[in-house]
Amino acid sequence: MEELIFKVTKEELKKFLDLVKELVKIDDNFKILFLEKGVLVYTILGEQSKINALKIFPFKTSELFSEFPEDLFLNITLMDGKKFHDKMNFLLDTDDETIDIIIHYNKDKFAYSFGGKNTLLEVRATCQMSNNIKDLTFEIIKERLNSDYCDWKFDMKNDDLSKVLRLNKLDSEKELITIRIEKDDVIFSDNQWDLKVNKTDYGKEGTWNIRKEYLKYILNDTAKDSFEISVFPSYMVVNETKSYFLFSMDLVD
Repeated sequence: MEELIFKVTKEELKKFLDLVKELVKIDDNFKILFLEKGVLVYTILGEQSKINALKIFPFKTSELFSEFPEDLFLNITLMDGKKFHDKMNFLLDTDDETIDIIIHYNKDKFAYSFGGKNTLLEVRATCQMSNNIKDLTFEIIKERLNSDYCDWKFDMKNDDLSKVLRLNKLDSEKELITIRIEKDDVIFSDNQWDLKVNKTDYGKEGTWNIRKEYLKYILNDTAKDSFEISVFPSYMVVNETKSYFLFSMDLVD
């Protein structure tokens, strides 16, 4: 057994827990991979062989935890993410300027506990030792999520996303929503409504179905008016400024 103890500021811990809060909206299990090129914090909805949805936050290690040793590569899988978030959040209720993060791991660099402590409180969570969440790399992100390799893409305004989310409630029992292109117009639609959100000059025609619930998980940056959606052969990727959100879709001929 190896033990790692390093300090984080309250701001660093809050930033980390904000990421966790977004991830557990999709799935209650998430992974932290400390790699040579940085750290990936992400969750995957689906099985090993099929990804239905992926939310991932890539960072340089020092951007997330400034005192984490950059020559240590760890594989951390946390289950019961909502409980983990709430448990770790108690550590912020302190006058301490810094909080200790404590990680126990084995010789293969798989963590089996992750916790923290301030002057008065110590909390910990058990990690999943089996690799049930697919390992990703920065190379995979570059290959699979880079909009330079997409079939086509478009920008969507935050206001239009809000309209679509409200319109979706008109038929809450229907699971899918349609995105189609007509005469270069990008249109979100249901059997009760159509909303033009932008134009595209890619010369594409087609219709795609996606699950309504995926749209609720888009983390749009309120400091920007819009965000980019890239369309690949079998999935879409939302560039969320500091993160990427991938979700699968079905092409309708």
